Amino acid sequence: MQHHLLEAYQGEIYGIGFFQHMLEQRPEDEAELWQALLAVEIRTAALLVPEQAVKVSAPERAALLRKGINEARRWQALPQPQLLSTLCDWVGPYEVRYRQWAEQDSALKMVAEHETALYQSLCHARDGLPFHPPLQAFLTRYSL
Repeated sequence: MQHHLLEAYQGEIYGIGFFQHMLEQRPEDEAELWQALLAVEIRTAALLVPEQAVKVSAPERAALLRKGINEARRWQALPQPQLLSTLCDWVGPYEVRYRQWAEQDSALKMVAEHETALYQSLCHARDGLPFHPPLQAFLTRYSL
């Protein structure tokens, strides 16, 4: 389980870099989506911090942020429909993996629910549906 928590924490740092970059670089009319996704990543990282932050050095955190930013740069120019479709395809396997982790260890439930919220929200946005409900439900369930 500790390995999974560390991997999840590293993924949150990466995701913070990714979504922060998208928030800063994508059109203003998309800002609400990127801000909401970023909020979930920040909350999840904060909830994982007590045990995991000490295992990730400052240079490693900086490298993870850069990696997320660099990935975002690769995709930032895509038209929104293509970007959202690409992100649904990209996040989908992580959502499945994290759910499998939670089935094996209930201590990973929050990690799985965070990934499910991200995945559902991205796919809802792709399909023209309200993207807020899954993200807001997660943020409400897991307050600091």
